[in-house]
Amino acid sequence: MTDRGDGRAVHLRAVTPADRPQVADWLADFLRGLSAYGRVDMPYAHFDAYWCEPDRRWIWLLCDPDGVAGFCFVRKPEEADADFEFSEFCVLPDCRRRGIGAAVVPQILELHPGRWRLRVMRRNGPALGFWSRVLMRPPVRDLARTEDAESLWYRFSV
Repeated sequence: MTDRGDGRAVHLRAVTPADRPQVADWLADFLRGLSAYGRVDMPYAHFDAYWCEPDRRWIWLLCDPDGVAGFCFVRKPEEADADFEFSEFCVLPDCRRRGIGAAVVPQILELHPGRWRLRVMRRNGPALGFWSRVLMRPPVRDLARTEDAESLWYRFSV
């Protein structure tokens, strides 16, 4: 658990099978919103894999005292350049701008130490601002950024 700065603790919770319908709804809403910034594949091609590959894919629920405030999909990429990747990260709209995301990112990273990568769509200004701030804090080390026509890629170690 981490205090987000206002005395209210935030924490992660691993999903259970009972969470699947709600996570599917949240993910669909998130992807619709994300499509404003570029091409998004819907339906989410690997959603089922997150429920049957527990050694390669994880879904974490972001929780605060009021309940679930978001979700995060983490995976082990096939490529050898990283051990882990943030596939999706979403603080639910009604919970944004409260420090929840910044408080849980270090918790996620500490659960999965190693080499990380993260892709952010270039047109997604809110996400670019969030990640550029959060990745400047411990436990992140060796931060590097590369760009292509559509995305910024962050690579770092924990």
